[in-house]
Amino acid sequence: QITASWAAFAIAFFARPIGGIFFGSLGDKYGRKRVLTITIIMMAISTFLIGVLPGYASIGIAAPLLLIVLRLMQGLSAGGEASGAAIFVAEYCRDRNRTLLTSWVEVGCMAGFFFGASVSAILTMFFSAEQILDWAWRIPFLIALPLGAIGLYIRKYLEETPTFMAMKQQHDALAQASWKVLFATHKKELFQSAGIIIVTNVTLFTVVTYIPTYFVSALHVDVATGLKLSLGPQLFLVVMIPIMGLLADKLSRKTMMIAASLAIAVLAVPCFHLLLEGSTAAKILSLMVLNFCLAMLLGSIYSIIPSMFHTSVRFKGMALSYNVAVAMFAGTAPMINSWLIARTGNPVVPAYY
Repeated sequence: QITASWAAFAIAFFARPIGGIFFGSLGDKYGRKRVLTITIIMMAISTFLIGVLPGYASIGIAAPLLLIVLRLMQGLSAGGEASGAAIFVAEYCRDRNRTLLTSWVEVGCMAGFFFGASVSAILTMFFSAEQILDWAWRIPFLIALPLGAIGLYIRKYLEETPTFMAMKQQHDALAQASWKVLFATHKKELFQSAGIIIVTNVTLFTVVTYIPTYFVSALHVDVATGLKLSLGPQLFLVVMIPIMGLLADKLSRKTMMIAASLAIAVLAVPCFHLLLEGSTAAKILSLMVLNFCLAMLLGSIYSIIPSMFHTSVRFKGMALSYNVAVAMFAGTAPMINSWLIARTGNPVVPAYY
């Protein structure tokens, strides 16, 4: 059941490359702002509709099928959202503080994870398990509509990036900004970008998304406790991302990313052993360590990836490499980890993944 639920979560990620291709073309042709407006409308509506979706008892097999359709809509939206937001901010920044400023995109993203986990924790405090299964699970999805309206209001007053507007004056560059040009001129960058994204997002979706379920399924902690154990380290992550971004501007983004990757390679297994065998304090400490390593990655990634691609193909290049890498390795990480634990009986296997 756990693996099946994570499969429903993962299905959206298979739509992300399609969203990346579609919105990447729009973003390079018509501008970053327009894509950001479309994606937030799609995400808000599809998430809200999940909250009002009738259950299997009411409409039978149509219920899970419609859930999959709405998850795919979310995935299409996310395919343009992450790249669009990162590029929008990066194109407004000067190089000397680009890492710090682009890190705030990830602060917003991780604050969203924290907010979602907080809402889930609050539900377990005020409603019984039966009430949550019956109707209260819908509440977080319904919140998406007012949040989407706020986001849309904010984006309405954005101005297109100076970098894109300057390129728009160069009609030759726009005419050449095709997928063929991207593959001909940025093949190495596509693979480099995908590699950076795999390291960062496998860590993200294992440490942030999967851990609360891991506490319940593998460590047999109750749901409320599992969520509460995750909240402190997640808040720590949000605070540390801009600090790591500032530090990367002073040292170098490359140094920060390499140090974080080596730290994860060395510390993942001992941290998961602490999660498995340690006291409550040791569990929190191990999550803090993993989230610190993740903050080092997240603080730099949105300044590195956009800079790898020329302005005329930047949205296409980032959207394609980002979404293919996330779909294949990262968004599926919770499902794969759940399946691997079930197959091997080894609760430390997520650390090796």
